[in-house]
Amino acid sequence: MESTDHTTQHSGPSVGDAPSILVVDNDARIVELVAWFLGKRGFEVRTSESFAEARDELTAARPDLMLSDLDLGMESALEELPRLEQEGLLPPTLVVSGFLDADSIGRLESIDAVCGTLSKPFDFADLEERVVTCLAEIQREAAVQSPVSLVGGAIETNPGGWVEIVPARPPVDAATPGVGSNGAPQDPSFVS
Repeated sequence: MESTDHTTQHSGPSVGDAPSILVVDNDARIVELVAWFLGKRGFEVRTSESFAEARDELTAARPDLMLSDLDLGMESALEELPRLEQEGLLPPTLVVSGFLDADSIGRLESIDAVCGTLSKPFDFADLEERVVTCLAEIQREAAVQSPVSLVGGAIETNPGGWVEIVPARPPVDAATPGVGSNGAPQDPSFVS
């Protein structure tokens, strides 16, 4: 089966483009349910039923997050994720599996791009919580590594778990009330 695009109109909590997720699992029922649920929650979802398909998807467009099963029959995430990492293709990844044990979790957590694990069976609330947590962690790390200065600004996490970068208020030009030092109109409610 070829990979499928389950893109939906974004209605989730983030502003701008919907976060993209690649779901990799060889169980077509799981893929369909997870893609449907995440799509309804406002994520852009693509799917693959093998790591070979996933490699093609990752080469075409890097998702914000990959959800991967541990055991895909003839393929194992314990072998394939390090390969993808070595090839520079592995995005941040949440491994979802019914075969997680202490050894496999330890091996998975040693892979830098793995942001967590979730045991099957799971309920959709747990899945959404883990996805949102991974995406928030990714955004926090990107903000820390970003060369953008946040002098006077802030990084905030809203109740939905999404990270928002709040810009600083432009300084008010004392000579021209209501006009910032950059010449742009200044909202009087921001004047201190």
